[in-house]
Amino acid sequence: MRFRYRIRGKSIPVRTPAARRIPGMARRFPVYAKEINGIEKVELEVFQTNTAAIAFYGKAGFRREGVRIRARRIDAVFDDLLLMGRKI
Repeated sequence: MRFRYRIRGKSIPVRTPAARRIPGMARRFPVYAKEINGIEKVELEVFQTNTAAIAFYGKAGFRREGVRIRARRIDAVFDDLLLMGRKI
């Protein structure tokens, strides 16, 4: 899981290795970030082919904000990167 949030105009990535992921983190992290750091918006990136994650983040309140075309190439196949965000 990768989150990116902004503090005073700076973007700070937050990555969670699969082995340390906590159920419900996508729903709780934005609220925690606001309480602790005064964060007002959380952004994330997910590959367009990861439809399960896109649906999950949508249910957690994240909205689609943009697409980075051909952001990744594996063998000869390109994948777009979907940008999502949630105001807190």
